[in-house]
Amino acid sequence: MSSTLATTTEFAAVALLAIHVLELIFVFKNGRLYRGSLVVSILLTLLFGLLHWKPLADQRARSKV
Repeated sequence: MSSTLATTTEFAAVALLAIHVLELIFVFKNGRLYRGSLVVSILLTLLFGLLHWKPLADQRARSKV
């Protein structure tokens, strides 16, 4: 039972990381809006995804109006 749980957990972790890597590729321009280091922005996108780059994109959209 624990072997199945471990395998499922590993698969879920790899799947989430892959999704965030794809997200990083498609929203890289929004990640570059981060005021800090680009490396930190990339790490934050990999860790938090939408929760990191979406507020940056919203702020950019508001400033263009």
